[in-house]
Amino acid sequence: MPRIVAAVSSSEGYYRALRATEYPYVLWSFAYPTSGIETMGYRPDAVVTDSGAFTAWQSGKPMDVGEYIGWCRDRRSQLGADPDMVHVSLDVIPGERSRGPTEKERKAGMAQSLANGDAMREAGLPIMEVYHQFEPVSFLETILERMRPGDVLGISPRQAAAPSMHSRLRFCDGVFAYLIERYGTDLPKAHGLGLTSKDAMFRYPWWSLDSLSWVVPGIWGRVTGRDGREQLDPAIKGRPRYREAKCREVLEVWKTYNRQLESMWKARGVTWRT
Repeated sequence: MPRIVAAVSSSEGYYRALRATEYPYVLWSFAYPTSGIETMGYRPDAVVTDSGAFTAWQSGKPMDVGEYIGWCRDRRSQLGADPDMVHVSLDVIPGERSRGPTEKERKAGMAQSLANGDAMREAGLPIMEVYHQFEPVSFLETILERMRPGDVLGISPRQAAAPSMHSRLRFCDGVFAYLIERYGTDLPKAHGLGLTSKDAMFRYPWWSLDSLSWVVPGIWGRVTGRDGREQLDPAIKGRPRYREAKCREVLEVWKTYNRQLESMWKARGVTWRT
């Protein structure tokens, strides 16, 4: 079923919010290597693991695919036999935070991303290879042709160099227009990375999306209402337990959205390939 995945940070306060709601869908990041069952305190229904490539890209630090594979295997073993778990491939994000990528950077990034995906598949992991905004449609086609049972297509609107939400939605419009033209309503599983505005959630037939936005009340004192809009809450300042409660509220709203998304796409006859 469609699911909104709560990305996990390193703060114990946020783990308490997850435990209190027993939120079923979480993302563990290699950028926070201690994330896992031992820090969760409960077993989620489904897990996405992320390489932390975006965090590394922001800082300019290199990453080792072998270390990431070992970490993924350890996280799978924590969940027991045949877990509902997929691993974001160690994708190479082209360009720099302050600007879009050059053609040379795009080609080099795509080639290395595919090589990393090959290494992860050879290790026996179900993976999510990522199609980034500004990459050619031919690369999307390559990823789709490489997909194996259990794999998921990652779709990543650019998070830096200041593209607007309108630009990111136009990118997703184009991707899903292509997918629907090619597959009809029996779609490959597609995951939106870092994309949980309400408009984006309900506009496309995602299999899953992830975001760290549920922790926004704990960081910036912004609260997400039931209409999906964010607003400042001045009462949140200096009150960690209140912030925690507001984070729990977001997770409960997401649980409602999960049910609504499942019902909506089922009524429209959308299915996802295994």
